[in-house]
Amino acid sequence: MEFQEMHSSARENGLGRIFRSPSFFEDAVKSILLCNCSWKRSLDMARALCLLQPKIALDGNARSKRKRSKCSDDIGNFPSWKELLAWSWVDEKYLIKQCNVGYRAARILQLATMFAQGDLREDHIAKLEQSSDPTSFETLYQNLLKIKGFGPFVCSNIMMCVGFYQRIPSDSETIRHLKQVHGKQNCSKQTIGKDVEEIYGKYNPFQCLAYWVELIEEYENKFGKLSKLEAANYHLITAPRYLGTRE
Repeated sequence: MEFQEMHSSARENGLGRIFRSPSFFEDAVKSILLCNCSWKRSLDMARALCLLQPKIALDGNARSKRKRSKCSDDIGNFPSWKELLAWSWVDEKYLIKQCNVGYRAARILQLATMFAQGDLREDHIAKLEQSSDPTSFETLYQNLLKIKGFGPFVCSNIMMCVGFYQRIPSDSETIRHLKQVHGKQNCSKQTIGKDVEEIYGKYNPFQCLAYWVELIEEYENKFGKLSKLEAANYHLITAPRYLGTRE
């Protein structure tokens, strides 16, 4: 593939693709769950939504046991936007109580409503994924930015999932990586944009892929082959753990 021709390590190790969710909605919600919390909290919220799904499934077996204070231990799939909107009792307060998603509940339901109203459509996203027109990707990115609570990190993460790799979703982990691996000791929220362009700009339009190749190599040097990591240990792949400090 074109990226591997530009990146020798990716070519040698067979890297160069991003594993994504079955739907754009799921990728978008999981991007929201990454904000303002630890990696373990993100995983816990995603799991809680999967535990909720059997209760709200649209296959005729939904269990509307609203009085239960915790999600069932029967884990399901990630809920679809249709399932979240199908039941009047699945509101912001309910999601906060059942899945501990906090302020993100409003964002999740807002996103689901946008799909219901046709403002976002999976078939349009699917067509975009097959496109090589950067203008189309940029239009989607700018439209996502207009959604309340969708900042550059969330939007860049979503775009990465649909195959637009030019905007690296940068956060505290990116800053840590640039400091440790690239010697950017003065890297901060104010300089991160300039720093990532300086380092990864040469891989345009695959900047995200180059960044993730480095992260994967760094994590596997510390924790071993990630594909063999038990699901119960996913939360260990964090900057505090990597640095040997407490979370």
